Amino acid sequence: MEDQNKKWFQKKLYVSAKTYNIMLIVLSVFSIIVKNVLLQAYLNGENLYSPDFFEAISVTWKYWIIYAACGMMLLWIGMMFKKQKVRNIYIIACNVFFTVLICCDVIYSRSFFTMPSAADTLILKNFSGFEGGEVTSLICRWDALLFIDIVAIAAFLIFVKRKENEEKNEVKKSRHAAVIMAVMSTFII
Repeated sequence: MEDQNKKWFQKKLYVSAKTYNIMLIVLSVFSIIVKNVLLQAYLNGENLYSPDFFEAISVTWKYWIIYAACGMMLLWIGMMFKKQKVRNIYIIACNVFFTVLICCDVIYSRSFFTMPSAADTLILKNFSGFEGGEVTSLICRWDALLFIDIVAIAAFLIFVKRKENEEKNEVKKSRHAAVIMAVMSTFII
């Protein structure tokens, strides 16, 4: 059994560096869109513990391009790094940041029945009355869906590898692509 697991984890899909970066950005932008739809599903559900996915999709589909543009605004910075390892860490950090942000929004909404305002984010004393048991009581099983993208990106980084023979040209091309992404996302927003 252990040998099977070892063989399974050793199987890698090798793709060109350009394809690798495109797949990583598309996966990250898609995950940002899905997280925003999940947030709307909670807010549009009959209560904050039972998400209404169909309602959220029907309400948010026209904003998906804006969600994608906002995601690209953050992710293009990662494309400016020379080393792929640093890019991967940056992209994972962005996805974890969005996940934590949306989880905090959902938990705050369940507690106070409203979305947090900018002033609420600056006033941390609103959370001073929370104890561990209170916060865990605000979490439901559907919240696990918010973390699926991090698992998907981690699986992508484990099982998909880029070919190393294109290193110098790739850095230049990825920087050009990053500039194009920044201009496109700025134009869309």
